[in-house]
Parts: sequence; structure tokens; C-alpha cells
Amino acid sequence: MDKNYVLGGWAEKLKSPILPNSRFLVYRKSSNYQEFSRRIKKQKCNALIGWSLGAQIAIRLASEDIIRPRLLVLIAPPFQFISSKKYPCSISKVAFKCFKIILEASPKQTLMRFAKLSNNLAMAQMDLANISSWMPWLKELGDFSCDHIDFSNFPKTLIIHGNKDRIVSHKQSQLLNKLIPDSNLHIFKDCGHAPHMHNKTKFDLLIKEHLECKFSNKIDRVVEKNRKNC
Repeated sequence: MDKNYVLGGWAEKLKSPILPNSRFLVYRKSSNYQEFSRRIKKQKCNALIGWSLGAQIAIRLASEDIIRPRLLVLIAPPFQFISSKKYPCSISKVAFKCFKIILEASPKQTLMRFAKLSNNLAMAQMDLANISSWMPWLKELGDFSCDHIDFSNFPKTLIIHGNKDRIVSHKQSQLLNKLIPDSNLHIFKDCGHAPHMHNKTKFDLLIKEHLECKFSNKIDRVVEKNRKNC
């Protein structure tokens, strides 16, 4: 149970893990989620941490009881990446389609733009060399929605998001916080798509507090009052 697993973001070049005694679960080498999940042995762990697309995958693994963490950490998680009438706080289908077309035509320039939108990412952190392997996962990101998931028996969950995220709206985290009974939401002020890079000291402290179970709803948190549906 002392193991910590990390699922990185889309097209992220994996370097040092977020937590000590943790290892990356590399999904890029699988062609889709089904193939990736079949490779993972059903198990429990101390913490399962996912960022962006990695957070979406972490939600799926936890919902299917493939990995059962003591603490689930979701960083800038997309509840549903493509907008719909029910969930309008996402990007449009047209914008998503245009992004894929431009990415295929000019991958380096597109990833530079993506890194800039993410605020905290440098181009050196983007996995340009393996962009063809990331394309199927872009489709996974666009196709999936958490709408059908039963969150009633979810593990203790820490949700962290930046209030100036231009990739995934922080309203999606508000929705997850509302649906997951045992969850805490922390909104980082003046922060983009990578809160764990924006303020690592604060991020590490939150993880430590939650793993030690020394928190309650009375803890001073930077949480927006508005938790309405998207």
C-alpha cells in the first residue's frame, strides 16, 4: 500500500515523478484505454495521481476498481472535454477538430501553442518525438465523459485546479467535487493548467495533509463558493 502511481498529461514528456516512491503508469504505449487497462494488475495503492488526461484515466481505473488508492489525486481533470448541452463548460467539437487537424499538419508549432496555453509548461516538457503515439489518446480524451460513472463509492479524492486554466475549465473540477462524496477541491489562484508546477510547495503540502488524513472541511482552502453544475 506504500506505492504511489502517476499518470501524466497528454503529450507530456515524463521525467521525475510528482511524489517520492512513485512511478509513472505509461499509457502512451497502448493504443487505447481498453488495451492499457488490461495491462494493469488489479491492486491497491497509497496514492494514484493523474494530471489532465491522466486524471481522466485515473477516474476510469478507480471507477472500474482496477486500482484502488487510499487517496486519488486529480489535477485539472476533464469531466467531459468536448462540450454538450448538458456540459457546456468545455471546448466545442469544431475547436477540437481544428486542433487535431493543425496538430497533424504542424506538430511542433501546435505543441508550442499548447504549452503556452498551459501557462506552466516549457516546450522541453512536450513529447514531440512520440506525437504519433499520442494521437489515439487525443481521441480517447475527446470521446470520454464521466457522466455515466457512479461516484458514490469512490476513494478519498483531492481535486486541484487553476482558476485560469484555458485547457480544462475549473468548473469541471467543481462538478466532480459535487459528485464525489469524500472529496476536497482546491482552486489555485492565478494558475493555469499545471497547478502542481505553479506552486509545488503548496501542492506537496496538500498531498501530505491528505495522505496523513489530517484534514477536514474546516481546513482553510482556496475553494470557490460557486459549485453549481456546468
